Amino acid sequence: MSMQSWTRFLAVLALLMLLASCGSGDGGEAEKKTQTPAERAVALDDGPRAVETLKFDGTLADQGEILFEDKSCSDCHTLGEADIAPDLAGVLDRRTQQWLKMQITNPEWMNQNDTITMGLIEEFDLEMVTVEVSDAEAEAILQYLLREDRDTKENSK
Repeated sequence: MSMQSWTRFLAVLALLMLLASCGSGDGGEAEKKTQTPAERAVALDDGPRAVETLKFDGTLADQGEILFEDKSCSDCHTLGEADIAPDLAGVLDRRTQQWLKMQITNPEWMNQNDTITMGLIEEFDLEMVTVEVSDAEAEAILQYLLREDRDTKENSK
């Protein structure tokens, strides 16, 4: 092999190694794809609690109250008691907004992959059912829970 061919070969090799060492530029999407469902579920509850990230919207809270009844959430859930399903009073202090949204919009996935949800299923002997809630509706329900928690805290002073 001539000196020029070697130089060209080494230049191409160096370029390939440089490109291979660079990130994929996908903003972490490749890492998300390699995470197991259980790892993704754990990551959902990593970060500030929902009460810290939600900005109160009274109009959405009113819509959320209606949805809480219309979507039959109140058939199982209450605020202040845990009879047949988890008590939702204070849940915004315990979970992240993204975890709660996933629990509301995709409970079947959470039932299968999230260890917190699995523990609640064991405790209450009941799985949360899918009731077809959109992301926007889930946000409204969270606003309703935020209002109820605020009202409870104000009334207990």
